[in-house]
Amino acid sequence: MLELYHNAASTCSQKVRLVLDAKGLDYTSHLIDLISGQQHDPEYVRLNPDHVVPTLIDDGNTYIESTLINEYLDEAYPETPLRPGDAAGRHAVRLWTRKIDALHPQCGVITFAIGPRAILLQQPEEVREKNLASIPDPAQRARRRSVIEHGVEAPEFVGALHAHLDFLDEMDAALESLAWLSGDAFGLADAAALP
Repeated sequence: MLELYHNAASTCSQKVRLVLDAKGLDYTSHLIDLISGQQHDPEYVRLNPDHVVPTLIDDGNTYIESTLINEYLDEAYPETPLRPGDAAGRHAVRLWTRKIDALHPQCGVITFAIGPRAILLQQPEEVREKNLASIPDPAQRARRRSVIEHGVEAPEFVGALHAHLDFLDEMDAALESLAWLSGDAFGLADAAALP
């Protein structure tokens, strides 16, 4: 039985749910409240030491990192393949998912500067500070603090926006000659890009 620890708004969770749906796989859902800091609870951190979602449990084994989870799902449940059958096509899919993974920190900047910032600023300062201090990566912690404090005026915001615009331009150019980023059919690269 598959179990997915995830958050509705998390782009990484969304891409795993897209793959689960495309493959027609049922799973038990465990929602993690990122605003309250549930991803920092010791019980969850035992599953995912990076303090992030999603986390997949399959047959008692734990899988983290959304791109790797999706690759695992495609290999473990091959009935509906989400990667091309040829090596060149699979390489192209990996390049797209790699680009999207590299873009992900910029996605967090935009998301937190616009989305949950207002909610986070309404939290008691000690709650907000505790959650920020629990982010294991110092660079990510500093970015998150900056966008929560400054919103779209944060120095990181404009660069994040430009990185997304460049990515969208590259994706548009590729889709002039492809039906999907993954080739002839919806696949892992498309599931990663959509959120």
